Amino acid sequence: MNVIRVTVTAGGDIAADGQPVTLEQLAAKFADLKRTGGTVWYHRANPSGEPHPNAMKVIELVAENKLPVKLSARPDFSDAVDDKGVSRPGRQ
Repeated sequence: MNVIRVTVTAGGDIAADGQPVTLEQLAAKFADLKRTGGTVWYHRANPSGEPHPNAMKVIELVAENKLPVKLSARPDFSDAVDDKGVSRPGRQ
C-alpha cells in the first residue's frame, strides 16, 4: 500500500513518515502520491481542539490533490476516525 503518514503538532510542525517537511515539500510528495494512487494517513495533535493553521493547509493540499485520507486520533495511526467523528480501532 502506498501511504504517506502525516502528523501536525499543536505548534504547527509537519512531519511526513516521521520526517519534518515544509508545506512546499509536502505538496510535492502529495503530487507524487496522486500519480501513484496512494493514500494519506493524517493525525493532528489535540484533534478535539482548534487546529493550527498548518493543519488546515495540509487538509487543503489533500483536497487539492483529491487524495483519499484516513483520519486518525492516535499518533501511531492505530485507529480511524469515521464520518461521525468516532475513533475506531484498526486501520480501516
